[in-house]
Amino acid sequence: MLGLGNENSGWGLGGNKVEVQVRKLYCVSKAAVLPINIEDAARSDVEIEKALQAGETLVRVNQDTHLNNRVLDLRTPANQGIFRIQSQVGNVMHDH
Repeated sequence: MLGLGNENSGWGLGGNKVEVQVRKLYCVSKAAVLPINIEDAARSDVEIEKALQAGETLVRVNQDTHLNNRVLDLRTPANQGIFRIQSQVGNVMHDH
């Protein structure tokens, strides 16, 4: 069941519930290797510096790589948190 809207207004527009059933799914283009790893993209500069001091090597994802692969970058916990906060602020503004 795909819920559209927030929990206060019901699902869908006008409080209607919407159900989506997928009958076929096609892969148009499959990437052999993803350009960035979500775990690497989520890592902060502080974590990378601590690892370097401990003698470990971690992958650093540069800003241009984040922006060129925005669809993947949006899946990092930090970006997901930003969307959750933005959603809650919108809900509070809507309710008041």
